[in-house]
Amino acid sequence: MQGPEVAVQEDWLARAAEEVKKQGRESLIVGKTGELAVLHWLQSQGIPAREDHPVGRADYFDLLVRGTTIEIKTTTKGEIKVPKDTFDRGRRFGFYIGVKLSLPQKRAWICGYAKKEDVRQGKVIRIEGKAYYALSLAALKPVEQLLPYLRGEW
Repeated sequence: MQGPEVAVQEDWLARAAEEVKKQGRESLIVGKTGELAVLHWLQSQGIPAREDHPVGRADYFDLLVRGTTIEIKTTTKGEIKVPKDTFDRGRRFGFYIGVKLSLPQKRAWICGYAKKEDVRQGKVIRIEGKAYYALSLAALKPVEQLLPYLRGEW
């Protein structure tokens, strides 16, 4: 289940805390920290990933690589969740990368990825009345298999 391990940096946590202040959602600490871990790891692999930098709005995508949008889904548990309503209405990304985060250990594991087609195979769950596609981290494809595509080698 666990892929490449990334040490969480203090400046990532500070940046995530800033997002919480701006948007008022505690869950952003986990999500933003996972995004920064993947960004750092991809760049360490020679992949020129960039973030969406919205001003006064939520981002449209988490990362962009060679014109492909990537959504980072970070969890402290064993599965990632993709909002069903937005996915079904057409807001889909090229790839979804699952990250497991441990804030106490200051570690992130880039567990794998799913294609758009894979998301619909997830089980549908409801949390506080909202439906999600839930995908087990163990069911994701190894993230290393995505690297040739992101490098433009496919």
